[in-house]
This record gives sequence, structure tokens and C-alpha cells, in this order.
Amino acid sequence: MTDRVLITGGTGMIGSHLVDEIVNKRPSTLITVLDNLEVGKNTEIFNHKQASFVKGSVLDESLVNKLIGENDITYHLATLKKGNEIDSSLPTLNTITKSAELCLEASKLHKKRIVIASTSDVYGYGTNFPFSEDDPISLGPFNTRRWSYAVAKLYTEQLAYEFFMQDVDVRVVRYFGGFSERSSFTWRGGHPPLFAYNAFNNINLTVHGDGSQTRCVAHGSDLAFGTRLLGESENCKGELVNIGSDEELSIKVCAEKTLKIFSESTSSIVYEDTKEIFGKYNEIKRRKPNLEKANKLLGYAPRLNFEDSMKIMKNYLQSL
Repeated sequence: MTDRVLITGGTGMIGSHLVDEIVNKRPSTLITVLDNLEVGKNTEIFNHKQASFVKGSVLDESLVNKLIGENDITYHLATLKKGNEIDSSLPTLNTITKSAELCLEASKLHKKRIVIASTSDVYGYGTNFPFSEDDPISLGPFNTRRWSYAVAKLYTEQLAYEFFMQDVDVRVVRYFGGFSERSSFTWRGGHPPLFAYNAFNNINLTVHGDGSQTRCVAHGSDLAFGTRLLGESENCKGELVNIGSDEELSIKVCAEKTLKIFSESTSSIVYEDTKEIFGKYNEIKRRKPNLEKANKLLGYAPRLNFEDSMKIMKNYLQSL
């Protein structure tokens, strides 16, 4: 059992839900959250007396080393999401890779357990379906900045494996899509929060292409649930596990379900040509996790479906 936990990026969507998850399941555990508040804005963590907040950067070597040394387990969730084809990808590449190196080095030095957050983006276009942890990787051409996020996360997975081979108790979670009422209500937060925000405010819902592309999106609390299970399990050293939802829905169906839930909305669905958005990047048509390993190893299964999560989102927007 862990008595002290560090969460980097703990004011982000998943991180803040992980704070709630640990407080609810392990009320005696003390939680330290490290965040620079540049991306994560969820200050709900301040409501928990067990949680303390440190404002700082995961690229601050001395601070990271100190905090990891003081805690039993680190959940390294801090990241910088993918950008677009116009802006530089260097911030994404540098933040993800360098922060993982610092956290792993400190975990090795202090002999502490660490969970590293990765992403389903590393599967790329996929070589099997649904996507399983042992599948080969199929990424696109190098001259597309859109892949910087996936490549940086894939590097951290390899780095984690190398530290595992040096006897560090490291685990890797590959998150599939997620959202909650704590998400960014922009495309950075994914399509469900933006759909909900637009429907609530009577703004049309924009679907890229014909909307036939599919995604599986879990509520943030379910992602946090799986993350805690992976971190606390005693038989997961060196393991990499998919965590998410396996409810596969097309983007068009997600938009239709959203408008059904926000039944009073005057919004409509509009379609936008993907070539104008993604340039050379060919959007992935289907993305679905194989959750057999997570279920067998951790007893994990998502508890909320898309409609459940969207109803929570609606209640949140109405409460503002």
C-alpha cells in the first residue's frame, strides 16, 4: 500500500480525476500535485485536505528529484499535447521526452515506483483491430508534425522499458480517448466536450469529413480508475496496458447523440473538408482498444458509456 503519492499534471483532466479516485479509495493517502497551471486548470484538487499543491515544472530537475524522493509512487501524467501543422513541434517533443527522462532517473535513484502516461496515438493507423498492446506500430511519414506527440510518447515507452530492465518498478498506461466536465471545451479536449459546449450554446457542431471515422472515448473518472489500479497492483512491474473505453462510435453518431441529449438545443451538424484541416495528414479511420489485458491483469472495465458521460457534461454546463 502506498502512503504518499505524487501526480505530475494533477490539475489536468485525468490528473484531477485521479486525485478524486485516490482520495475516495485510499483516504489515508497523502497526495502531492505538481503542475505549472499552463494547461491544467482544475482546482478541484484544492478541496481535498489530503492533497497539497506545488506549482512548478516537470522540467525542473531538482524539484522533480526532491518530490519523487518524498513519495512512494509517481503518476507522471504531465504532458504537452500535439499541435498543428503550422506551429513548431519542438515544445511537444522536448516536454514529453525530457520530463520522462527526469522522472525515470529520479525513480531509479530513489528506488520508487512510477506510472508513465502514454497514448493510443502510438498505434498510428494500426496493424490489427482492435488495438492490442503487443501489436506492431504503423505511423505515417516523418514530414507531418501531427506525429510529434505519438513519436515522443513512443520514445518514453522505450525509455520506460530500458529503466525496467535496470530494475525500476515502472508501468506504462496507453490512454485511449477521454473527456469529462473538466476537459477543455475546444478541439484540444477532443470532440465530445466541444460538441457539448456548442450544443449547450446553440452553436453548430462541426464534423470533420463525413463523420464515419470512429473513436472510443471514456469518462475521465474511468481513465483515473484504471490508472490507480495499474499503479497499485503488485504484479504489474514492467507492464504496458491499454486503458479506455471499447464503445466504438462514429463522430457523426457522437454528434447525433449529443443533440439528442441536449434536446432543447437549436444546433445542427455541419461537415468540413478534412484536407483543409489536416493537410498531408490522413486521419485515422478507426480506433478501438483491446481491453482484455487490462481486465485480466487489473480487473478493469469502463463504468460509464458515452451517453452517461455526456449527461454528466450537460448537468455541469447547466450548473455554471
